Amino acid sequence: MCRRTGLLLLALIGLLLGAGPITAQTTSGTLQGIVRDRRGRAIANAFVQVLAGPALGRARTTQEGRYALESLPAGSYEILAQKAGYASVRQSRVIITAGQPTALNFTLDWADPGTGGYEVLVTDATGAPLQGADVTVLSNLTPLTNGATDEFGSVIFTRIRPGSYNVQVQRAGFNAALVRNQAVRAGQLTLAEFRLQPDLSAVGQISGQVRDGDGVAVLNARVRIISGPTRREVRTNAEGRYELRELTPGRPYVLEASADGFSTTTAPDVAVLVRQVTVLDFVLLRNQVGRGGIAGRVRNERGEPLALALVDITAGPALGRQVVTGTDGRFSIRDLEPSAAYALSVRLSGFFASGRSGVAVEAGRTTVADFTLRAQSQPAGRITGTVTDAGTGQLLGNVLVEVVDGPSAGLAAVTNGSGQYVLEGLIPAGGYAVRFSRDGYQPFTQTFVNVAAGASLSLNARLTPRFTSNASLLGRVRTREGAAILGARVTLFAGPSAPLQTETDGEGRYAFRNLREGTNYGVRVERTGFVRAERSPVLLREGQSLQVDFTLERDLAIGAVSVVVQDLARRRIAGARIRVIGGAVTVAQGIANARGELRLDGIPAGSYTVEASAGGFVVGEVQGVVVNPNRTTGVTVTLLR
Repeated sequence: MCRRTGLLLLALIGLLLGAGPITAQTTSGTLQGIVRDRRGRAIANAFVQVLAGPALGRARTTQEGRYALESLPAGSYEILAQKAGYASVRQSRVIITAGQPTALNFTLDWADPGTGGYEVLVTDATGAPLQGADVTVLSNLTPLTNGATDEFGSVIFTRIRPGSYNVQVQRAGFNAALVRNQAVRAGQLTLAEFRLQPDLSAVGQISGQVRDGDGVAVLNARVRIISGPTRREVRTNAEGRYELRELTPGRPYVLEASADGFSTTTAPDVAVLVRQVTVLDFVLLRNQVGRGGIAGRVRNERGEPLALALVDITAGPALGRQVVTGTDGRFSIRDLEPSAAYALSVRLSGFFASGRSGVAVEAGRTTVADFTLRAQSQPAGRITGTVTDAGTGQLLGNVLVEVVDGPSAGLAAVTNGSGQYVLEGLIPAGGYAVRFSRDGYQPFTQTFVNVAAGASLSLNARLTPRFTSNASLLGRVRTREGAAILGARVTLFAGPSAPLQTETDGEGRYAFRNLREGTNYGVRVERTGFVRAERSPVLLREGQSLQVDFTLERDLAIGAVSVVVQDLARRRIAGARIRVIGGAVTVAQGIANARGELRLDGIPAGSYTVEASAGGFVVGEVQGVVVNPNRTTGVTVTLLR
């Protein structure tokens, strides 16, 4: 191509961009159809899943049996249709054509023609699905089988002999419900729908305030319940306040507070009491360099990626953080405090849980943790119990409970403030070994533990104290001018009682108490806008109260980057993943908001590459982005399809 022709083409592209959006060529299509049984009846709540092809996806059928998998790149696919009680059907060489729908219907045969089954759907008064409802099928007054509803409010019981049965549904915070004399017929599912009414005499509330490290209210911070009997999500007002109302008491709640430009904070073991308000405040710190992450991929036994698997941090500084895998089975948990004490579990309906304990996170690095889930051939089992002090009988929280031997080795949990723990999704088998450990106590391992299918095993433990100590480490954190620094993060990163962490109060004071004696303690102090300080080694003697003060120098070489992600037609791209890269190290990263924008603070002055990626787009980057001290550098990244 001659130089003149190239210049004319560039000029034409520039005119088109200035005139308005450019219509991109469609490169994807849609797969749609109906799932029926042999009698032609629609099968609702079946799953149609892409097993292989240029992209992955999963869809759930409507009450009319219809499904649709959209935005599939053109190509050849392998598709699976399945539902509990029915024999799965696999269809290979399904061709998706760009720009048009492809029709693919399925007919599923009942797996055991001599028996039937129940499909139970449970919702609340608004019609929203209720997860974790206990469902029992009774023959007269005798329980026949039981289970709990999934995230869709559904549970299915198969291989039930034809006859009439009663179905009972219970869930904390709701009035129980019972359906009598429902007929089960051979070769089909009987649908039992329940809409539970809340027990309004038994609800509570959580409220509080979200502030930054300087005590300033954070507007529009997101406060959400990520675990507990009731799920809610709210935003803070101009005073940083929030309210979560009509919460069902029961097992402890886990809450998460987050805001653009701040690290995410999680509060586990939050109790909700009947007709009472639980006050819970959050302090959010601005994103800082020096934290790490965990990323990986979740697959089945055939190596195929699993979407929508729940990855949960079950032990470590970020206890309670959860993410869900994408269509490629990948997950990423960012902004984690460096520690070697993380444990993860992975769960997905239809599979046994998988886990890994002792996962180490290093500053500035991402630890890779991949998981393989085994399909359920029988109901999973679980282990529950309490842990107490062998001397005093006191219930012990923060005890790490690990499965160290057996088919589900790696699963772990931490006891709550009431000393209780739950290990779920275990593969039924004998010969398990479960270890209980906590700082200050001798670890205890219970061997020859047998887990039965669909059963809950009670396993309690009594831990013997390993030492007694009343040593303390305390001090003040101030500026060179002598002003107290509020909200500085103080970490005990080495020593017999490490890791521990706290924050300074309004007078800049911090304290660690009931520490073991030792010679190799290390203390680190961090605060946005200041140079990090450390003191090591620190000697602690039995019964000693040692004061270690810090003076932090202001960091004048810190800046920020404000990123906008758009497509070629200048449309903003929400949810794009953004990374600021210096050399081979990711200095900061995050997700763009609904306006395609993200601000990343706490970036050392220097030259960087800003990278952005989003589904359906080619990864884009802008090189040579200069960050200046105390300045915000604006960057626009344009992504091409």
